[in-house]
Amino acid sequence: MVFRLSLSLSVIKSMVVMIDMNHENIVGLEVSLLLALDALLRERQVTRAAQRLGLTQSAMSHALRRLRELFGDPLFVRTPRGVLPTPRAAQLAEPLARVLAELERLTARPAAFDPATLTRRLALRSEERR
Repeated sequence: MVFRLSLSLSVIKSMVVMIDMNHENIVGLEVSLLLALDALLRERQVTRAAQRLGLTQSAMSHALRRLRELFGDPLFVRTPRGVLPTPRAAQLAEPLARVLAELERLTARPAAFDPATLTRRLALRSEERR
């Protein structure tokens, strides 16, 4: 039995656009850093982003430092009301959302088979042998 992982071309392109770095950096990339970036983009505050992921503010600041090193960009600028994404961080938002959605789909457990919910039609045909 052969299993094939099928990623759509747009998801692959998103990964390439989002991770504009060499393979060495990709190997060291952690999904937790991508989740931290997503939380920061959504919350626009380090403390709230940390709470969203169940982290301390210090751990989120550490993740942001690592993200800045990884992408070679400040990613966020501090303001009195939180943080604002740099143009690079804003550019990453959409591809990041697609990649995280694909990772969720990839790791989701398949639903248990329930024949009562089957919506396909089956045609059974018996052929008599002579």
